[in-house]
Amino acid sequence: MSTTVDSTLSRERSPSIISSTISPIWNATSAAETGAGAPARLALVPVTGSEAEAMKKKYPFYTSVKVPANTYKDQAEATTVAVMAMMVARSDLPEDLVYKFTKAIFDDLKQFHEAHSAAKSLTLETALAGNPIPLHPGAARFYKEKGILR
Repeated sequence: MSTTVDSTLSRERSPSIISSTISPIWNATSAAETGAGAPARLALVPVTGSEAEAMKKKYPFYTSVKVPANTYKDQAEATTVAVMAMMVARSDLPEDLVYKFTKAIFDDLKQFHEAHSAAKSLTLETALAGNPIPLHPGAARFYKEKGILR
């Protein structure tokens, strides 16, 4: 197995990743839900403090998240970095269409949360966390109206 280890990982964790005694899973939610490729036991690696800050500085799409205990089978609560799920709209879509789509999601967040476990962390306050790309004007209008974006 060939593995690239980011230099911001602690030296104590890096040998374990390099020697394949632990396997990084970048889409644990999907694997754990479907069972496809999911390990028998999942341990989230805490990434906090200066390690988390270094990763977020180098990769602005990362954000810090607290993963509640038992989100995955027998998993302890962990604070780590994650890439948030996001919806992307083509720039040529009408502003009003994207505005209405964004508004519809937040008007019925309960239904959206029930649709997929990854959506459960979505709130107005977390909606733009780690967003690495410019917002579509329709989405920007919605977030400005809600006071989330200036």
